[in-house]
Amino acid sequence: MKNQSLAVKNIPLKHEANAWSHYWRTTPAASRGCLPDLPGVAANHLQEIWRQFFVSLPRSARLLDLGTGGGAVLTEAQAVRPDLQLSGVDYAAVLPKLDTAITLYPETRIEQLPFADGSFEVITSQFALEYGNVSAAIQEVSRVSTFEGKYLFICHHADGVIVRDNLARLKALRETLSPAGLFSTAVLALRRRKKSTPETWQRLARIFATLQRKHPDQSIVKEVAADIARIMAEPDSLEKLLALRRALEMEDQRIMALKKAALTENQARVLAEVLSAKQQALHWEVVHVPGADAPFAWRISNLSRSSLPASPGR
Repeated sequence: MKNQSLAVKNIPLKHEANAWSHYWRTTPAASRGCLPDLPGVAANHLQEIWRQFFVSLPRSARLLDLGTGGGAVLTEAQAVRPDLQLSGVDYAAVLPKLDTAITLYPETRIEQLPFADGSFEVITSQFALEYGNVSAAIQEVSRVSTFEGKYLFICHHADGVIVRDNLARLKALRETLSPAGLFSTAVLALRRRKKSTPETWQRLARIFATLQRKHPDQSIVKEVAADIARIMAEPDSLEKLLALRRALEMEDQRIMALKKAALTENQARVLAEVLSAKQQALHWEVVHVPGADAPFAWRISNLSRSSLPASPGR
């Protein structure tokens, strides 16, 4: 029954992998991925969790980061412990370039790791393990890690602030893409060769004002409106506008994948219990950050609780 609770997390579909490949192809390595508007206090707390973990590791340990994305975990590990041997895998075909001392494996599923048994003393993941088939991934984590390997997994919380904020962004994003939204209006004007008429700009301005009233806290509305205005003043406007629409549709896919991947309390507990049965005992607990009115994430690790940084507000 425990494995069944984890099996609901599916291997990423090809279009989801394409969405992340597009993201990392067009986004700087320092990007926070699903955390574009992460407050400084949350970023600092997350960084401190990783810093304390890296400090505790044995010298020259081999570390594998699952779903490494922009390499945030590996970059922090290198800064804190330059002696570590760092590798990262990701399902995306395209990843940002990192320091040459870090080895990346794109187009690699965490359920099918291309490494020999016992290849790593340390396995990490930040908002990635839960995106795959967790049961299969745990089998691979157990296989490629040494018997006394160290683990730290930061996972999305199903009731957490990250999921909530991304779903609010998604709602606003979808309204910009709706049949009566900014995109459809702009595309129609371009196809009718009326992109410069006062009527077109007045109609777009009214739609923008309505969206701002409905979603006053969502930066995506201003971002999309500014991009549309810029594109409509350029040559090849229609082609560029349709490319922007495709990019936003991929963001839609990424947010829906996040929602599907986020772990409930039961799933976080089962993940820790299943891996504990194969290796050392893992602890699971909620990560809180100051000022947040909802959980931030799950932290699953086999470090002793005394060596983990406390979550403020608990």
